[in-house]
Amino acid sequence: MKSRIAASALVLVFSAALAHAQLISAPASERESLKGLKAVSVILIGPSPEAEREGLTSESIRADVESQLRRAGVPVRTTFKEIALPEPSLYVVIDTWRGSGFYAFALRVQLQQLLNSLVTGKLVFGSTWERGGVVTVGAKNLGDIRSMLTDYVDQFINDFRAANPATRQ
Repeated sequence: MKSRIAASALVLVFSAALAHAQLISAPASERESLKGLKAVSVILIGPSPEAEREGLTSESIRADVESQLRRAGVPVRTTFKEIALPEPSLYVVIDTWRGSGFYAFALRVQLQQLLNSLVTGKLVFGSTWERGGVVTVGAKNLGDIRSMLTDYVDQFINDFRAANPATRQ
């Protein structure tokens, strides 16, 4: 019972933090930051080893995201030779917490690229586009997280296409 209360509290805290973060940046400025983007690499952080053992593997998640982007006409860099940080990267971050019979997930998809700091005048690597949320699923329904991830990647694709109309298929 205590673990469910703790997980519920975590879900509420992360939901509030993610909602606040998404309200800060206007969608138009996020979309504008994608203008002229030539390609992205996909960087995956997570899921936990326990979630991987139960079937939510990082390899299959990365393959799904890269395939979804390619089908939509978004060029993806995949080889080490192609990926040269600080190239624009689409980060997929999946934080997982195992409860008694369920998982709580904090899922975030964000584009990070080089930015010019107005304060220092130096280049910094930062997020210019982001979507995220928190969800709980039954331990036997880990695959449900994929639909949420697909929705976030679709939002990125739609904004990418709006900012780069010549790339539409």
